[in-house]
Amino acid sequence: MILKDEKESGGRRASKSNASESSAWSLALRWLGHRDRSAAETKEYLCRHGYAAGVVCRVVDRLRLQGFVDDRRLASQRAEHWLRRGFGQLRARAELEARGVAEEYIAAALAAVFEGEKEVARELIGRRFPRAHLDEKVRARASRFLLARGFPQEVVVVLLGEPC
Repeated sequence: MILKDEKESGGRRASKSNASESSAWSLALRWLGHRDRSAAETKEYLCRHGYAAGVVCRVVDRLRLQGFVDDRRLASQRAEHWLRRGFGQLRARAELEARGVAEEYIAAALAAVFEGEKEVARELIGRRFPRAHLDEKVRARASRFLLARGFPQEVVVVLLGEPC
């Protein structure tokens, strides 16, 4: 069966950007239905699926306008997630940078969420190293533990009393 567009184009199928944009929109919505993604991740995903850069930009802009993609919201949610799990702001920053979130959104989210970071680190040390007084060897282990979890060195120094 030959479509009307195929007859007019000499048997070749005319590429319609609207159809491509519509399919990119549907694909993006299905993908975003699983969890929040950044605009950069969404662009990369659509490009991997073969959509043209112009189509990808239009779809991502439309997703932003309708609130399906919101890097500011994503940064805040992910920062809260890592703090709840007992990780520091450096861990949250690394994830957000890897996801392509803009620095301004990362900085705002980390400033808002990690105000009580020192208390979280203190609680972690109390649970992980329950001794009332930490000797030098245990302090070194606690220091490595907190640094590995993404707490800034300044927080570790304040809590443990000496540089790492």
